[in-house]
Amino acid sequence: MSTDTERAAAPAVKLGPLMFQFDNFAGWVNHAQRIWRFHGLRSADTLCLDAQGRPCLIGRDFMIARDEGQFPVRVYLMRDDMPQYKQKGTGSPA
Repeated sequence: MSTDTERAAAPAVKLGPLMFQFDNFAGWVNHAQRIWRFHGLRSADTLCLDAQGRPCLIGRDFMIARDEGQFPVRVYLMRDDMPQYKQKGTGSPA
């Protein structure tokens, strides 16, 4: 269990550039399939965060953001130095 002091000292996460955002749930439903392609990206190249900073990885996460009034969901490009973004053994993006 962490204390308030430990939580306050947690390191900040450095995000990649903001690529686009979904202002509401309907926008995500209606545009999600096309918007990544429009930007020349795969969803795996990005990190989606709701207004509270929680990751939105699957549809259920977007539904929770909707139900809790936590839109917009912002979509950030993953940074090259994020280990989960690199292919093992190559040092290059997947």
